[in-house]
Amino acid sequence: MGEVKRRTKIEDIIVAYPKKKLNWLRNKHPSIEDTGRGTTLCYEAWGGRLFFSDEGAVREAVDKFVEDYAEYCRRSEEDPAHIYVEVMNFNDLYALLGILPTHLGDAWGYNSSPDYARDLIFRVEMVYPTENEIADIFGCQVLIIEPYDDNTYPDYYYREC
Repeated sequence: MGEVKRRTKIEDIIVAYPKKKLNWLRNKHPSIEDTGRGTTLCYEAWGGRLFFSDEGAVREAVDKFVEDYAEYCRRSEEDPAHIYVEVMNFNDLYALLGILPTHLGDAWGYNSSPDYARDLIFRVEMVYPTENEIADIFGCQVLIIEPYDDNTYPDYYYREC
């Protein structure tokens, strides 16, 4: 019987640790946005945004953003007069992620005009302390979301491209 109690206490400690860490992060860094979608610490590297979410929800949001942009590019290319041009900015991505818009998010984005269209690729990767500076700072795993390469970086004044 003593063995069962001991095992329960160990399991309680293992389950309680992430909650304690999460509460500590929320208290120490109140600027971290809580999407209500999960407890994984996420870092959107382009805008430097920290928020709590779920890895699956983040991957789904990024995939939707990339798919929408690809659809806009396809429509723009099919329009012989190139009248149909759609733009997307980082606030569109932020809305899909469930975090608040910013001035920076409105200033940087992508134009679907055939002259400026590109394949968007974002890196969504879980990193751990000692592997990444952000994870080291917070002492826990962090889900990183960032443009994959130079071709994926957004344009400033993308509306005027």
